[in-house]
Amino acid sequence: MSKNGSSSHFTPFFRVFEAKLMEKKIVSSWFNGKSLPKNYIIPPEKRPGNIYFPTCQIPVIDLSKTNGNDRAMIVEQIMEAGKKYGFFQVINHGVAKEVMEDARKMFREFFELPFEKKSHLYSEENNVKCRLYTSSFDYANEDIHYWRDCLKHNCTPFKECIDHWPQNPPRYREVVEKYSTQVKDLGSRILDLISEGLEIESDFFENGYNEETFLSVNHYPPCPDPRLTLGLPKHCDPNIITLLLQDNTPGLQVCVDNKWLLVEPCSNAFVVNMGYQMQIISNGKLKSAEHRVVTNADKARTTAAFFILPSKNCIIQPAKALVKTGDPPIYKQFQYAEFIENFKAHTNCEPEKVLDLYKIKNNHLKSNNSSPNPFLFSRARSILCSSGPPIRSREVNTMAENLVSSWSDGKTLPESYVFPPETRPGNHVVPTSKTVPVIDLGEAKGLNRKETIQKIIQASQELGFFQVINHGVPKTVVDDARDTFKEFFELPLEEKSKLYSLDLSKKAIVYTSNVDFDKEEIHNWRDSLRLLCTPLEECIQSWPEKPTRCRKVVGEYVREVGKLGSGILELICEGLGLEPGYFANKLSEQQVMAVHHYPPCPDPSLTMGTRKHSDPGLITLLLQGNVPGLQVLKDGKWIGVEAIPHAFVINIGTQLQIISNGKLRSVEHRVVTSKNEARFSAALFIEPTRDSIVEPAKALVNANNPQLYKGVRFEHFIQMFRSTYVGKMEDVM
Repeated sequence: MSKNGSSSHFTPFFRVFEAKLMEKKIVSSWFNGKSLPKNYIIPPEKRPGNIYFPTCQIPVIDLSKTNGNDRAMIVEQIMEAGKKYGFFQVINHGVAKEVMEDARKMFREFFELPFEKKSHLYSEENNVKCRLYTSSFDYANEDIHYWRDCLKHNCTPFKECIDHWPQNPPRYREVVEKYSTQVKDLGSRILDLISEGLEIESDFFENGYNEETFLSVNHYPPCPDPRLTLGLPKHCDPNIITLLLQDNTPGLQVCVDNKWLLVEPCSNAFVVNMGYQMQIISNGKLKSAEHRVVTNADKARTTAAFFILPSKNCIIQPAKALVKTGDPPIYKQFQYAEFIENFKAHTNCEPEKVLDLYKIKNNHLKSNNSSPNPFLFSRARSILCSSGPPIRSREVNTMAENLVSSWSDGKTLPESYVFPPETRPGNHVVPTSKTVPVIDLGEAKGLNRKETIQKIIQASQELGFFQVINHGVPKTVVDDARDTFKEFFELPLEEKSKLYSLDLSKKAIVYTSNVDFDKEEIHNWRDSLRLLCTPLEECIQSWPEKPTRCRKVVGEYVREVGKLGSGILELICEGLGLEPGYFANKLSEQQVMAVHHYPPCPDPSLTMGTRKHSDPGLITLLLQGNVPGLQVLKDGKWIGVEAIPHAFVINIGTQLQIISNGKLRSVEHRVVTSKNEARFSAALFIEPTRDSIVEPAKALVNANNPQLYKGVRFEHFIQMFRSTYVGKMEDVM
């Protein structure tokens, strides 16, 4: 791909065709000002409705006096505005008026250019240095679009970035370089004033926190019906601070005390708002406020937001000077690159949910000897802790006490395990169904091979699930493994706690509910042992030493089930008409096993063993126990999968749905619990290597079957999957 995101080898005809497609996306290229397309009408609860909102009286701060006796007063004004609104405006800020006017003119002229003069900048790739796009950074995956076009380009380092900026209008690079340089200097001055107000070291923000900058020029054409759509949805900025140059048309709204208030344009002012990283660094003293943009029926609006942000590898945490006795840290330490991945993945969620991922939970329950009433404190803690697993110090051994099997008395269901009414299983006793085909693989070796393949393809198309018998895995291997899994979870807690971890890079970990246990609001009723299986001989050395025969027995089990998986993939390959061995490369090179233990549950109607999800890999081979619990979603109804002795349940993963170009289905499924019996299951996941590019097989794409999915690096897909685990897989695909 070329830098602007279009293929360099396309024929001239295809370039014209591609340009026409892009032109249909850019709002300013196609809108007629008369009707609002359906895919721009947002849901009723998110619509602005009456767009005439009261004006927000956010402070307008005069920066001309920061070098005199009034400096302390100005710092105080900034701090008050940052605490109350998260927004303020600045005047007499040092950016020359003629520089601002020239930049405004360039921005307007750019969006007035004919589309063919800017189409080369159109891209849906996020990592290019300069791109023109529309709606949001993820247009292709949106159900509803926003009424804006955007030119975004990096500004750091200037000398490297400027060669990627627009060449039309002719003076764009010269004018915008001067503008960006002066606005960056203004941003640095404001950060110095904030440092002073927070009473942290004067050069605090110069240590990687303000290293990156980019400019986002937003153009909002006149809108046929501003009540039904938005220019930008409710959001908070993920960076340190943003400096916004408005034009004379109002549109920016800030949420204050749960009410939307309009930020009135102020001549030659910049609107400054705090980003999430500033809220975190200030340990909550300054706030990152939700804001949005409404449209205008009569006038176009063009604004320029200058974002100052940390470098990707910068470690973000509350400033040490702001963390002390009585003011514990509110947020965890993290790398900025990780935060941005989560921010992008949660774009469609409530903004505060992103920040919640990094909040330190339960820090208000930690013991404090200076508490004025120790008895009251300990009593409150005991009441709160009685509604769930014990809240203790975060040492590994005590973290392992979160395991359901270590504390459940089988009588009461803690509130942290009670699902919202709409996601509860309710009547969890769903009849097992014969709908899930049981396929005899013994027949695949003889005259019935084609018939067996046809059954597999049909089951994968209609249900995404099937069971296999006479599969070649010896019964003794299956029974020995099942016994070993059961024995492992019956070990004393101190033995299992040696493996307790939430670090997925380790070759063997024990965890509970999900690997994001600390970030979950509601937990799954299960404990798990996760084993990396590739390369097998290397991984085995890190597996549990107890039960004594664990490594030998489970190693043999993985070898046999892995061979079964390869055999099934060959049959699928043949059924799809792909070349033999299509999956016998990096697409199926990784194997991970998850052994789940679902203890008896006090009220199975209120909780889940595993919530609704689709598997992100290629295929999964599941060994059920004798206790049913797996349910598959078919035609909007949950059906129970029969527990057949020594059979394996096979389900299609999302990567196989992509490779098959949608011919095979990755189907949502879940696990319910049992009140009287524990349930054990073992899933072997066959996956691509992290660096594999997964895309529809070329043999399955033609004029009648266009490509449904973009190519994706499996590593990136997994990151999105983990961030979107509680949502639908379509959000990831």
